[in-house]
Amino acid sequence: MKRSILLLLILLGSYFQNFSQTRKTNFGFEIGTLQGVSNNKFTNQFNAVRVKLSGYRMTNTKYGFGISIGTDAYQRSNYSFDFYNTLPFNLNGIYFFKPSQKGFFTNVHIGYAVKLFDNFEKGFNSGINLGYGFGIGGKTRLNIKTGYNYQSIHNGKFSNSAYNDLKLHSIPLTVGLSF
Repeated sequence: MKRSILLLLILLGSYFQNFSQTRKTNFGFEIGTLQGVSNNKFTNQFNAVRVKLSGYRMTNTKYGFGISIGTDAYQRSNYSFDFYNTLPFNLNGIYFFKPSQKGFFTNVHIGYAVKLFDNFEKGFNSGINLGYGFGIGGKTRLNIKTGYNYQSIHNGKFSNSAYNDLKLHSIPLTVGLSF
């Protein structure tokens, strides 16, 4: 019995040693726009800009999980006073179609925008993207992405109930670097 437990511990230690050698930590920065922002309250569209920082750890050569923080700034078309800023914290999953982590990839995110400051709004957010990564030297990649983004805004900054509980749907178009 003791030999079996010792053998199991050696095998598990060997597995986790190999596992940790294949994991890689990646960081990224992206900037872009959220196109076609539709909502559940108004007939006219919103325009939006996104800036995001992310980090993820590869669990093998194709899959990774991580976190991100960013800011999305929404403004209703033709209404300069009607804008919403969000600060979403997300959990992310990423899948690379090639082990080289260049070429096509897809990622998903789910999280919550927190109200840290008076000019930021809170609410649930999620999304899924398809992207392409170009190798530009060493581990650095230039990434382009598009997909679907959802952001709810609870109890917005205006007291009028028409402005509360917005549900914003958009198509993100972003470019970024990862290393």
